[in-house]
Amino acid sequence: MNEEERWEKKGQKSRGQNEDGHPRRAISTLLIALGPSVQSHSQTIQILSSLQESTRFPDAFSLTSLPFSRRSSPPLSQLEEAVVGASLGQLYASHLDQNFNQGNKRLYSTLVGRLFAFSSWLFEGSTERQAVIVVGHSRWLRYFFRMFFPAEQAHPAKDQKLSNCGVLKFDYLQLHQKNSGRVDYLIDPRSCQLLRGSFSP
Repeated sequence: MNEEERWEKKGQKSRGQNEDGHPRRAISTLLIALGPSVQSHSQTIQILSSLQESTRFPDAFSLTSLPFSRRSSPPLSQLEEAVVGASLGQLYASHLDQNFNQGNKRLYSTLVGRLFAFSSWLFEGSTERQAVIVVGHSRWLRYFFRMFFPAEQAHPAKDQKLSNCGVLKFDYLQLHQKNSGRVDYLIDPRSCQLLRGSFSP
């Protein structure tokens, strides 16, 4: 290996971006949870099709065609709007970046392909360590850990569900093989920290 790049899944990405899979409920949950921070730091949320979960159940698919519009955002209660400081329609219009949103995952697409597409996108064009917040689904996270966490080591994220709104921090490495030029990805097992929530079977 001749190059190692570390990315820490904590804090704010230096370009002021967060990432999310595109079903509306996930986006709205993110905006409610991070709305004040997103607004105060003038951040954008990138909608990535590669973060969509693996299930074929109907609730995992977007009900709207892309791109979203302000009209497609659900209304908030008065309490939620007071906490967020803006309507979801306003946040959808001003803080969502859909350049990487290709709509619902295609029937011929695979989760493995999306995991590698996300990893490639994450490191593309950067040689610096950056902090990224990824908001997504527990099933996606389980498969991500099964794919990129060392196979000979155990971790609850491989087989258990991270609780709703749980936060898991870890370093993610891009590795380049010197002779073949092959690119691999690895979760550093020493870096994993559960900051919020719990794992359950």
